Amino acid sequence: MRRRVSQLAGAGLIAMAAFGLAAAPVWADDPLYGIAQTVDAPTVVISTFNVDPGSTAALIDDLVQSGPYNRGTAGLMDETISQGLTDGAKPMDVFSVSIFQSENAAESATTLRKKVLRMAQTREPAYIKATVIEHLLADWGWERGKEVKFLRVVPGKPTKIYDEYGSTLAFFKSGYTGQMSMLEFFQPGASLDAVRAELTRRSGMSGASIYRDDTTGSFIAYSQYFNTASALASRSDSLVADRRMGQVTQNYRAR
Repeated sequence: MRRRVSQLAGAGLIAMAAFGLAAAPVWADDPLYGIAQTVDAPTVVISTFNVDPGSTAALIDDLVQSGPYNRGTAGLMDETISQGLTDGAKPMDVFSVSIFQSENAAESATTLRKKVLRMAQTREPAYIKATVIEHLLADWGWERGKEVKFLRVVPGKPTKIYDEYGSTLAFFKSGYTGQMSMLEFFQPGASLDAVRAELTRRSGMSGASIYRDDTTGSFIAYSQYFNTASALASRSDSLVADRRMGQVTQNYRAR
């Protein structure tokens, strides 16, 4: 993918020079460039919060203010913020998934975030640093009324998803909001094969990322859905120690 992006960029610069235009990053508005960086990023920080409904807007505003969109945080590729559902009377879960190029970038950004956040939480926030193990991308089966198959994508390894478009890339595209997401913490001792099998049984899932908690070694998964009801009907709870659901309200890359 990097070679392909470089070839496209080179062709664009030549074309611009031919027309007397100033050189500029031709990939700035190309989603594939950002997707490629996100796919290969090795480190993730998962942040979980529990807030009173009246404080949710302030918390999300603080998350955005301390995130990559406003600060251009070095090494932060992508961030997704999800807001849980509530009847308005109970505290609600908010969680973010932040993908980084390195552990140092993750630590620096998390330190900055802790300084910015106001005390709107009903309990102490949790920040979990984890290693990205793999991504699971659905093909176009759901849209075509066929069986859904998933492609495994491992950071740093070659993949054909950019060339063949056999899988939907909506899971990685920034700017998409409104879809339902799940953050799941798997039981200690659950194997990668078992976690993968649990996720890929869900017919309404558009994509998922599997992480390994750097402290406990247990697996964590973040997933998004075309059809939440279908996914919930086909899920199993035996391997999951904790599950949080929320609607994606922010989804952006550093600018």
